[in-house]
Amino acid sequence: MKTLQSLVVGAAVGALLAVVGLAALASILDPSAADVAKSVSSDRADVPPAFYGTR
Repeated sequence: MKTLQSLVVGAAVGALLAVVGLAALASILDPSAADVAKSVSSDRADVPPAFYGTR
């Protein structure tokens, strides 16, 4: 019974670590929309950023 209990606890800890690791990886790889907008926007306020496209 002790072996089964330690197996379940170990699986739960492993699943928790996997979820935390995947969340950290996703936050590193996926920059926020504000960061992307700042990086591609121009310095002039009267000109829209290039990612808006043209008419």
